[in-house]
Amino acid sequence: SERGSSGGGSGGSGVRSEGLVGTPYFLAPECVRLEPSGRRADVWALGGTVLHMATGRPPWRCLGLRGLYALLRHIDVSAESPLEADELAPATQQHWALAKPLSPPLRDLLQLCFTRDKAARPHARQLEGHPFFADATAHQAAYQADHQ
Repeated sequence: SERGSSGGGSGGSGVRSEGLVGTPYFLAPECVRLEPSGRRADVWALGGTVLHMATGRPPWRCLGLRGLYALLRHIDVSAESPLEADELAPATQQHWALAKPLSPPLRDLLQLCFTRDKAARPHARQLEGHPFFADATAHQAAYQADHQ
C-alpha cells in the first residue's frame, strides 16, 4: 500500500528494509530510521489514516513543520504520537481545533496504533475486536436495518 510499509518486497514475509517507502505523514518511526519494518508499520499507517479521516488533516500537519526533513526528523526523535501532537497544538492554531472531541474508543484505538515501540504495537488481528470497530459494526447494522 502507498501509506504502509510492509509491501511485497521481501518475498511475502511482510518485512521490508529497502529504503524509505510510503507517504511521509503516515510513516512509522522505524520506517523513517530505515530499520526493518513489517506489518506493524502498517498499523501505524492505519492510525494515521483514521486520524486523517477524523480530523480532516494528515498526522503531524498541525505542527506546521517546514519541509520533508523537518517532518522526518520529528517522527524520528519526538516522543509524542501524532494524536498527542494534534491534541497539544497551540491554542493560537484555532483552525486545527477539532469540532468535537474524539470518542474514547477512537482515541484508544489511535493510541494503540501510534505505539512508538514497534514490538509493543499491536498486530492488525489484535485490533479486530477493538471497541471502536465493534461500535462501527453496530452502527452499520442499525443503518442497514433502517434503510431496508
